[in-house]
Amino acid sequence: MQRADGQVSTSPTCKPLGTHCAGTIAAVANGQGVVGMAQAKIMALKFLSRTGGGGRISDAIRCIDYARENGARIISNSWGGIGDVPFALEQAIERAQREGILFVVAAGNNGLNIDSTSFSPANSRNDNVLTVGAINFAGQRSGFSNFGPRNVDIGAPGGTGNPPDADDI
Repeated sequence: MQRADGQVSTSPTCKPLGTHCAGTIAAVANGQGVVGMAQAKIMALKFLSRTGGGGRISDAIRCIDYARENGARIISNSWGGIGDVPFALEQAIERAQREGILFVVAAGNNGLNIDSTSFSPANSRNDNVLTVGAINFAGQRSGFSNFGPRNVDIGAPGGTGNPPDADDI
């Protein structure tokens, strides 16, 4: 996995955040598991801590800029938090927008209406943002997923959130 500073990490303790989403998008047909929806190259960039304890917005911006500068056409972001989109992050998303990059973001897993409660970066004002909520195997919103007709654009497989069936899709 390539870090935001360009160095490659091969640490076995590196938590694979985003792996589920990447597999849903681009898993190859090899007779095992699922097959992804697209033939795609994955540029894995990480800024969150390996324990899932968060990360710095400045590092998220470095990842966004790195992806933009290295030819990404879609940037998928399986992270976020309650609160307004920081100005510097909004600017990074806007730089991506100017280059025609689709910026896909998670709606969040708090069960909140993000039309009335800010959730960053899902509430970005930029037109290139596609916010994705979680749906279960029946195509219904997963109870944990954030929602809102103004700020959530689409639902994608995300499970029910009930262990051990979080991946019941």
